[in-house]
Amino acid sequence: MISKITSTPSIMFDFVRKAFTFEHSALVPHSLGLAIVVQDVVNKVIRPKIQVVDVLLDIFSAEVIRGLVLTLIVFISGLGMYILVFTFDFITGLKASRREFLKQSKLTPTGTTESYIKSDKLWSSIWKFFAVITITFILLVTSWILVIIDQGTLHQGGLLIMLFFFIMVISFDFHSIGENQYRIFGKKPAFYSRMDWFFKKIGELLMLRIKTFFTGNSYEQPYDANQYNQPFNEENQDQPR
Repeated sequence: MISKITSTPSIMFDFVRKAFTFEHSALVPHSLGLAIVVQDVVNKVIRPKIQVVDVLLDIFSAEVIRGLVLTLIVFISGLGMYILVFTFDFITGLKASRREFLKQSKLTPTGTTESYIKSDKLWSSIWKFFAVITITFILLVTSWILVIIDQGTLHQGGLLIMLFFFIMVISFDFHSIGENQYRIFGKKPAFYSRMDWFFKKIGELLMLRIKTFFTGNSYEQPYDANQYNQPFNEENQDQPR
């Protein structure tokens, strides 16, 4: 127990590192693009509808209050969505572990979970969940501070970072659900296969851009750009990562 608690910071940062480096950081441009779109929507649709209580105007301006409330709405919505995805990931992970245990031991289902739940994986899931809560809460407080300081670039920057992080960890857990489906059924559903293919292509193109930038070579020399334009093939995607 003590060793698990003392290793908490490393476990939390390891989860963030895995999300950032997944498929050559493919989740970064994907999450950033979606975050920009969502930010634009909430600013145009939700912000104007926020009602400001007159008594609060003695403390902050109307725009500051709207910024604070909008940031809180994004935090609650993002955390709620992550909890739903995390719960589904956790449940499918337990089912996958149980199926693998029964297959390995050649036992019939008994309903017990004592033999196939690994303590290290359970702790890893728990700390991953608290890592997201801790990091997003820090982002919430930071965004609130930025709202009070500036209603322009700083506020929008803090909101964008929070959205980016939520979308990235949710996308990473979606990938994890697909891995669990593969462990249970021996094949990923088409949605998860296509999602993995999409992330893989983004990662490959991102690495191609980076290599081209540092080497100064075109996409044809010495890299074969055709390999990055292969169509989706479901048979090649049903492999655990």
